[in-house]
Amino acid sequence: MSTLFNMDSPIMRFLGRLADLMLLNLITLLGCLLIIPAGASITAMHYVLLKMARGKDTYIIRDWWKSFKLNFKQATIIWLVMLVFIAVLGFDFISYRSGAVNLPGIMTILTAVAALILYIVFLYIFPILSRFSNSIRVTLKNSLLMAILGLPRTVAMAVVTALPTVFFLLLPDAAMRVMPLYLVFGMSVPGLICAYLYSPLFARFEPEEKEEAGEELTDDDYKQAARILQSDDVIEEQELKD
Repeated sequence: MSTLFNMDSPIMRFLGRLADLMLLNLITLLGCLLIIPAGASITAMHYVLLKMARGKDTYIIRDWWKSFKLNFKQATIIWLVMLVFIAVLGFDFISYRSGAVNLPGIMTILTAVAALILYIVFLYIFPILSRFSNSIRVTLKNSLLMAILGLPRTVAMAVVTALPTVFFLLLPDAAMRVMPLYLVFGMSVPGLICAYLYSPLFARFEPEEKEEAGEELTDDDYKQAARILQSDDVIEEQELKD
């Protein structure tokens, strides 16, 4: 029984991880509630979650704050730009549903496609920003192209992150009962699952990560990435953030 509650026991490590995810969720949620720093908050969360997914030593508040400060300017600009796109698409959708605007079928399809593209960019853009140093233009481009490169993972990430919203829309009464659970784990747990999914994809552009794992970055890796990302300079411009 004494070994059960040893700090190195599986149970205690699991409880410690839950506590870390709870703390990370709360500070990230606080940043998101303030609206303007939401992008930097999400970026900082993914910085911490990627370290967790790779089994590295993690100091939740210190690491989160480090990434928050480092990426605040770029993350905020990207976030505000995305909010504008979300507002435009949301207005189009509401207008269409209400009948206020009679959009032709092709416009409805284009709106849905634009929303889908925005969503998959959202899945990658803040994780990429948390790990790589690039201009905003390159970060946006890489987000879309990495989503294509890791398409099976992208689908899984979309499902994982959309489930809470779908749950709230389909079962609002049940969702309200588990609202406290969402407040403490609703962002960090889906984010951690996503970190496990995109970590191998990021590693293809991080030679040192493959070296640590005892793997070699092959020419095929670079060729495939360069082919899908359209240009070698996208890879070369990737500067890792510690």
